[in-house]
Amino acid sequence: MTQPLVLGIWDGHDAGAAVVGPSGLLAAVSEERLSRIKKQGGWPTSAIEAALQVAGCAAQDIDQVAVAGTTGRLPARLLDRRYAAMPPQGIDPFSAGSRAFAAFQNGLAQIPLLRQVERQGSTVVLKRRLLAQGLGHARVELVDHHLAHATAAAATLTANEGLVVTMDGYGDGISAAFWRLRSGGLERLLSQGPEASAALLYGALTRVLGFREGEEGKLTGLAGLGYEEATLNGAPWFTTDSGRLVVRRRAAIRALREALRGGADRAAVARALQIPMEEAVATVVRHHLAACGTRHLALAGGLFANVSLNGRLASLPVDELAVFPAMGDQGLCVGAALHLAGPAVVCQPLPTMAMGPDLG
Repeated sequence: MTQPLVLGIWDGHDAGAAVVGPSGLLAAVSEERLSRIKKQGGWPTSAIEAALQVAGCAAQDIDQVAVAGTTGRLPARLLDRRYAAMPPQGIDPFSAGSRAFAAFQNGLAQIPLLRQVERQGSTVVLKRRLLAQGLGHARVELVDHHLAHATAAAATLTANEGLVVTMDGYGDGISAAFWRLRSGGLERLLSQGPEASAALLYGALTRVLGFREGEEGKLTGLAGLGYEEATLNGAPWFTTDSGRLVVRRRAAIRALREALRGGADRAAVARALQIPMEEAVATVVRHHLAACGTRHLALAGGLFANVSLNGRLASLPVDELAVFPAMGDQGLCVGAALHLAGPAVVCQPLPTMAMGPDLG
């Protein structure tokens, strides 16, 4: 093939690979679809091979490789075999290991000197893995986690302007970011760390209610049943000010656990979090929509797998609400590749959600 191609990779949980060319997205494959392990993490060897096959190209046709995640990823990349072998749904966000890894990613890894070491170390490790798959010739670039989310979300808008919002647990030290999309590309308006992560709180309560990592959708469904008169007011757990969001996770989890121990209905407890979370996120999004003077809104990041939240945002004064189909980390490979390919590459409406191999 003669057209320049970009390979996008994400090697955290929900690992995957994508191929982007001048005509847009050619292939996107999640490793879990091939390993048959939900939320599979680690280096996506099989997804890379499948993405190249679906795109109709060979490894030597790839000019550039975009890897999502610039800081806080080096330990997992160095210990990739162990990381990939971890059962993703068995991860406990309350465990000492999970808390230590989060503290490293959101704290130590953000120190300028360590950020530089992280970037250099990750580049060396990644180049070795690419060499093993015949991609040693390609130029490698690390792409910021939330920038990858935002680029993927922006590509779903039919307008060439709008507000892009990315919210998840955390990535590269950021949990929430707001972006203005204009003809010149994306402009970051505001970014916040884990203090703004409604997703971390939502995931924690998912675990408290007895569900597993990645099963937050069950909490959303459960919240829909909690119509009893609420005795637990979750509004104080969320503060909004001038488009900024602050989430009081510890206070919320303590109150929710106490309510459950006191015999509160599980559905009512889920609803006590769902409703104020929706209102808080809608408040900050409404602020940024007004500040940008736009009626076009695009969303990406794991929090926006919450369909009830998305329905609340659809009630805002918007003419267009677009959610990137793979809104969680499985979409990072696409966003990273689109970012490196440049603003000239536009993602046209996808004719099908199947952009991987036919599993039969």
